[in-house]
Amino acid sequence: MPLRHRAQPIALAAALCLAAIPGHAAEQVHHAIELKLSPSEHQLQARDTITLTGGGKVRFFLRDSLDVLRVRVDGSAQTVRRDGDQLTATLGEDGEHTVEIAYAGALDIGRQGPGLGPTIRPEGSVLPARSGWLPRGAAERITYEINLDVPRPQMALATGARQSEQRSDGRYQATYRADYPSHGPTVFAGRYSTHTRTVNGVTLRTLFPQKQDDLAETYLDRTADYLGHYARTIGAYPYPAFTVVAAPYPVGLGFEGATYVSARILNLPYMKGRSLAHEILHSWWGNAVEIAYDQGNWAEGLTTYQADHRLAAARSDAAGRELRREWLRDFAALPDSRRQPLTAFTSKLHDAAQVTGYNKTAMLFHMLRQRLGEATFQDGLRRFYQAQRFKTASWQDLRAAFEASSGQTLKDVFQQWLTRPGAPALTLDQAVRAKTGQNRWQVKLALSQSTPTYDLQVPITIDTALGPKRITVALRETSATHTIDLRAQPTTVRVDPDYDLFRALPDSQVPLVMRALTLNPDTRLISVGIDGKAAQRFADRLLDTKVTTISAEAATQGDAPLLVVGETQAVEQVMQETGFGSPPEQVAGKGDLRAWTARADGRPALAVAADDPGNLPRNARLLPYYLRASWLVIQDGQLQARGSWPTGANPLSRDFAE
Repeated sequence: MPLRHRAQPIALAAALCLAAIPGHAAEQVHHAIELKLSPSEHQLQARDTITLTGGGKVRFFLRDSLDVLRVRVDGSAQTVRRDGDQLTATLGEDGEHTVEIAYAGALDIGRQGPGLGPTIRPEGSVLPARSGWLPRGAAERITYEINLDVPRPQMALATGARQSEQRSDGRYQATYRADYPSHGPTVFAGRYSTHTRTVNGVTLRTLFPQKQDDLAETYLDRTADYLGHYARTIGAYPYPAFTVVAAPYPVGLGFEGATYVSARILNLPYMKGRSLAHEILHSWWGNAVEIAYDQGNWAEGLTTYQADHRLAAARSDAAGRELRREWLRDFAALPDSRRQPLTAFTSKLHDAAQVTGYNKTAMLFHMLRQRLGEATFQDGLRRFYQAQRFKTASWQDLRAAFEASSGQTLKDVFQQWLTRPGAPALTLDQAVRAKTGQNRWQVKLALSQSTPTYDLQVPITIDTALGPKRITVALRETSATHTIDLRAQPTTVRVDPDYDLFRALPDSQVPLVMRALTLNPDTRLISVGIDGKAAQRFADRLLDTKVTTISAEAATQGDAPLLVVGETQAVEQVMQETGFGSPPEQVAGKGDLRAWTARADGRPALAVAADDPGNLPRNARLLPYYLRASWLVIQDGQLQARGSWPTGANPLSRDFAE
């Protein structure tokens, strides 16, 4: 199960990196911050002393809900002009200056799209970097020192290296510092139990509720393992610490040297595995090396490949193969109207964006690794990191690193995958074997691909009496013919059997899964035996598109894909009346909630039948994690069984015995 609400701090606020007013050079910027939180009142009091070089007028962004108490420039009080979120101060002549801004106010923004805005609450506070709680000018990266002050029994932490901490007079106080080019401090506060470990000079921490204290050592062990692996394969870890902070909110957020994760999922195996690795890896990709969003987000796919896919492939070749097949099936479920080029992907605003920005991008890196070889691929990533550390990087920078590492020109390869929204479809037109001598055989293959054509390196496995022979053949035009010499009798030919290519799967290899309905903007909701508004709220959580409701009677006349939600007998009756038949044996009479897909005359449907429709809200949180399934059974809010419908013969395989 992936974290469904992950966002980098960069994406949490708009227009925070303001253009400097002409004449002002925003560089060598340091913030000295005094921050006091009052969680019960949702309040902060702060003073930020900014040291910068430049001259003339300078603008700062600060949320307009915060009141500016005073401004001093080089020690002298100054009245500044405020226009909404922008403050304009005057520095004077070019040189080094200090700007002191004292401010206060309430912050309880809560959910903002896929993440959290600056939020101060008794149950937990988070102030993401560059979300407007700290005055910021044109500098994308700064250095800082921040002094934190919160009431006990709460504690507070900021990204950076801890300099000191103390508990006295009913307060908790701590100081953190970042001497590296940072996006700014992210601050966390709450009632936490802390565990700490130092590994190779990096401080590892967990901030968990007391009742989850037993998870701390496992998280420290896993964090140490993942940090060590990525430091060896990419380059030195860029920050002085990494902290896992339990969130009282349903989020998974990544920051410089920290991740803020819902406390509800800390004990789940996927969180301690691929999701933790994914968040840790974002310290390299997305934070230390920032994304040039205007050219497309490369970091989510690269992180998915090096974290999620690496851990799957490390378990077994079969697990890596299955994950890649799932990615291709996800793409098959995505309607053409919702496909986008990789250059258009910026962040996961919906499930369709994940299919492209995470899965397809991860497959691009997998194909590069297959094309260049393991050593060259890893060398390219190390070159990229060394050249772009604490900078903003684009797909072009990645390509340059791989070209330098491989000595190859990769412009056309990158161009085809970055700018086209679709995928090639392969056809095995012919596979003929012939004996050419004593223990000598030949196989002649004719392959073709859909248009527009791609420059493909197609993996082929030929099973023989002495074992499998694996080769890679080029397919750059619409079709190509290849002859393969063998020393043993061939029995089977399989084209891309391990799903190493990003491609459109043959229809026979794509089972009807729930995601095919949830991604389709044409899907219509039918609610039966349940309050209509409750059904709409459920569909809002499940569908990746706007909910449109129709009646059961109207559904019998049209051909739109259907989502039928409600009480069990009522749902089964509608499915019968619209031609989809009875519930399949995999779900019939099992559990207290069941979901299944069906097809009638080419029309797809997804049924969600609950014995008690009042339980649908809690299951609305569970079902989105299993959209790759064709059917599932739930009992008492727990998954009991799931599966996919069987697929047919693979047209990209030939059995010579047949």
